[in-house]
Amino acid sequence: MSESKPTGSGPAQEKEQRQAAPDAVPNMDEDNHKGPRKADDPFAPEDMPLALLEFHSPTLGMVNLPMTASARYITWLVGSLVLASVAAMALFPLNKVVTVTGRIISTAPIVVVQPVAAGRVRSLNVKVGEYVRKGQILARLDPTLSDVDMDNLSAQMQSLQEEVSRLKAQASGAEYRTDISVPASIQQEQVFLQMKVDYQSHIEDFDRRIAGMQNDLQQARANAAMYASKLKVTQAVLDMREREQKEAVGSRLSTLGAQDAVMDTERALISAQQVAGATQNRLDALKALRESFIQSWKTKIYETLVTGERRLDQLKSDYRKGRVRQKEIDLRAQQDGVVLTIAPISVGAIVGPTMRVMTLEPTDSGLEVEALMSPQDSAYVRQGHHAIIKFASFPYVQYGGAKGTVSLISADTFLPPEMVEGNIRAGIDPSAMVKQGNSVIFYRVRLKIDKYTLHGQPSFFHPSAGMPVTADIDVGKRTILKYLFSHVVPAATEGMREPS
Repeated sequence: MSESKPTGSGPAQEKEQRQAAPDAVPNMDEDNHKGPRKADDPFAPEDMPLALLEFHSPTLGMVNLPMTASARYITWLVGSLVLASVAAMALFPLNKVVTVTGRIISTAPIVVVQPVAAGRVRSLNVKVGEYVRKGQILARLDPTLSDVDMDNLSAQMQSLQEEVSRLKAQASGAEYRTDISVPASIQQEQVFLQMKVDYQSHIEDFDRRIAGMQNDLQQARANAAMYASKLKVTQAVLDMREREQKEAVGSRLSTLGAQDAVMDTERALISAQQVAGATQNRLDALKALRESFIQSWKTKIYETLVTGERRLDQLKSDYRKGRVRQKEIDLRAQQDGVVLTIAPISVGAIVGPTMRVMTLEPTDSGLEVEALMSPQDSAYVRQGHHAIIKFASFPYVQYGGAKGTVSLISADTFLPPEMVEGNIRAGIDPSAMVKQGNSVIFYRVRLKIDKYTLHGQPSFFHPSAGMPVTADIDVGKRTILKYLFSHVVPAATEGMREPS
């Protein structure tokens, strides 16, 4: 490599050349045609080509590169993108959703398992979350109703049955048939005979009194008939005395004597007729009293019979219930379902008819979603809004989920202690919602499942009650700018106003 030597020209000569041609402007086209472009950097060596300048100083070479079209229009490009982004945020809407958390439940109400009678727990055969079939034994109980109580109930029923039979015989006037093999029948026979003797004695007394009055009435009527005949005779005598007196054959004294006899006879006839009438009235009253006694006795018999039959029916019902309780003391599932809760009991505990031993979630009916919603979101959700249901078991993007519709929103809010009383089955702990910053109160929301969009899930999987889900309820649309301003404007208008 040959080393170039400096010519005789020095700095002074170069300065003179520049002064000699001060207005000379380099021709770029000529440079392009003649050879490589000269370097424009004033700090670059004089007359050094750009290609050589890159070897002399890479930085100077890059600085002196010609401007490309992309670099020349990059400002316009960035500005256009910014304007397009702002326009997109202002014009293109996005879905606005309210997310609620809950679980799948059955459309049928929860099945409450209770014993039909008090009993002692002998075994618990299921656990919480276990799937049970209809008729499956959930728990076994030992009845507290002893055989002695059942025997006592049977004896009372038999005694009352014989009493009812005796009352029916008395009401119909028939004889009571005794069964010597039944002690209660023998007792009722004695009662029947005593009441029969008492009844017959009263009837015989009435009959004797009636017979005596009938004799008195007959005698009074006979006296009245006799006095009526005597009155005819005395009246005829009086007529003869009056005729004799007119003919001057008889005296006036005889006529007055005949008149006195007629008056005495009339008085006796009237007295006899009054006695007969009074006797007839007493006889009628006595007969009415006898009939009243008979009807009163029958009424008492019928009232006692009705009361006895009612008590007998109640005893028979209690007896049948007792037998059923002894036979059906085991707790069985009334339908297919999943065990939700089991009461805090153990083997040997005493349970009563009013105790909720277990609750079952039915699985042989339709399914829906029950969830809890924060009060802050209640103003946006209404019945009929569509929702996307996502299963907690599968990622929605990969497996899909289901589509649903809001079918119910509770009319009032609930507090955490009211979950059991309100029969809320969302499966969410309200205290956890409070820890996440939500309100202490909440609404209950139910969503009807319209269509399953699951795909690619395992073949053995099928949606069932109890599965946790989340639902995105579509409540409208809004733009990105509206979303940003909804957060910025409140901070700008309501911020920095705290007193401390």
